Amino acid sequence: MNDIDVLGNFGEGYDTTLEWWQTDSHKNYLQNLTTHPQNMERWRDVEIKYDINRYAFRSAQFEENTKNIMFFGCSHAVGVGLPLEWTFAKKVADELGLELYNLAVAGGSNDFAYRLAQHWIPILKPEIVVYKTIEESRFEIKMTNNWDDGKPVWHGFLNTKDNVAVLGKNFGDYYDQWVTHESNTSLNKEKNIRAVAQICFENDISFVRQDPLYAPHVREWSQSAVEILARDQQHPGRAENQYIANDILLKIHTLDKF
Repeated sequence: MNDIDVLGNFGEGYDTTLEWWQTDSHKNYLQNLTTHPQNMERWRDVEIKYDINRYAFRSAQFEENTKNIMFFGCSHAVGVGLPLEWTFAKKVADELGLELYNLAVAGGSNDFAYRLAQHWIPILKPEIVVYKTIEESRFEIKMTNNWDDGKPVWHGFLNTKDNVAVLGKNFGDYYDQWVTHESNTSLNKEKNIRAVAQICFENDISFVRQDPLYAPHVREWSQSAVEILARDQQHPGRAENQYIANDILLKIHTLDKF
């Protein structure tokens, strides 16, 4: 595979530590100080660092023959806007005494997750794979970038993007037609999740699927969501990450191996 097939948060830097990242940008922080001054008070003395490994994941450096737990997902699983120690992935890894290999990608899709899984799972051989399901309206294709000497690039279709004019190509109403029919979105999500589960089965690795938590007693915070969101005011905060970690640990402890 080419590098672009196995890298994570492409274009955000490699093997580096960042203070601001993705939607948790300094610009958004300053804007949030104006629009949500009371809510942002709690973040004034909180230090957040994004340690990005050589493959562009917010993760420890990948080393073979290391007991690890591997996560797949989108920015929710990355923990955008939170210190690493507050993220559910880190909480689960620490509780189990395993190295955290977090292959979640901000803005990623279920297609992206499978593409990474089929490469990295057989190499890094995690004890457990946790798949935090991703919003199903997203998908990706590999295409020619007419704006960069025709180099191949993976393009993710998201409902927040312009999905008509893409890198010098005109997709017309293709995305609108695709996302309009639930059969397209739900089947695409499920086939990718089941494919990752099959990779785990073939490699004798435990697989845990984590769907969004919608129960009323879990989401009581929703009426005042901004008060407990991450620093970027767009992603789940510390409390919800703890709840998700507890739910994942409960599922892990029901497995035969654990």
